[in-house]
Amino acid sequence: MQSNVTTPDQNATPIVLSAVVLALLAVMALPRRPQAPSTTPTLRAQSGPEVSTHALREAIGRYHRDHGEWPGLPPHSGLERKRYSTWLVRQLCMASNGNGEVVDVVKPSHPFGPYLERTGFMSPVSGRSDVYLLAEDECMPFGADGHSAWIFDPCSGELHMNAVGCVEATDRRYFDL
Repeated sequence: MQSNVTTPDQNATPIVLSAVVLALLAVMALPRRPQAPSTTPTLRAQSGPEVSTHALREAIGRYHRDHGEWPGLPPHSGLERKRYSTWLVRQLCMASNGNGEVVDVVKPSHPFGPYLERTGFMSPVSGRSDVYLLAEDECMPFGADGHSAWIFDPCSGELHMNAVGCVEATDRRYFDL
């Protein structure tokens, strides 16, 4: 004959399952916080210019490591640097050979690069992507004038963001990043 009396083990199972389901629902109902602090608009505005400047400097440094000279001049040209800022973009965004001559795709004759995507030249401050190359006898200015996105010295590899103003909520000039 079977008994209708339940044991404590039989009562505990539904209670434990109910508690687990309620705990999961409570966790899912909690508000979520951002995954990383850089996702907030203020922090993104502060780090964007720094990240862009760093990425561009890294690409310039990798080009220099592979070629033994700074990008920015057409190969064996001897031409005025100011007029050929497009070569800086081409040499960083396209495949190149040891002489700095560029082609659209990497191939055995042009094994270096690309070091950067064309969008890497976009300044997050001004939205511009043009580069002012200093002439051989020209010195790096002490501050930005805002007439280009970047200022680059192809003799020394020095690069500065050419944006007037300071990083949001700091006294650090964009030029000094």
